Amino acid sequence: MRSPSENFIKYLISKQEYETETVIAICIDHQLETISFKYVEGLLEKLEPFPEVFETVPGKKPKAHEETKAWLKKHQIHDLWYPNEPVQEAYRILGEPRVRENVEQLLYRPYV
Repeated sequence: MRSPSENFIKYLISKQEYETETVIAICIDHQLETISFKYVEGLLEKLEPFPEVFETVPGKKPKAHEETKAWLKKHQIHDLWYPNEPVQEAYRILGEPRVRENVEQLLYRPYV
């Protein structure tokens, strides 16, 4: 079953600086649902292969940067690397426990 936080988890994996246990710990710290080691490893497999040169900042390697951006879009995590206004608002909501609680209640409330 897919996690509602799947794209955020893929974003963490794509940073290539966290072990699986750390990704799980970050999700717990952000009070996201519990995910298994196997689930994170499965997402890692889906993301592979990573671009040969992972270049998220335009500069000396424009071709590598474009390939990286295309890979990020393919895996639906481009906007987490380059946050647009809705993503920035989501981050603000996650950072405000009271606001987050209200938003979650509205999202999970059954349709009337």
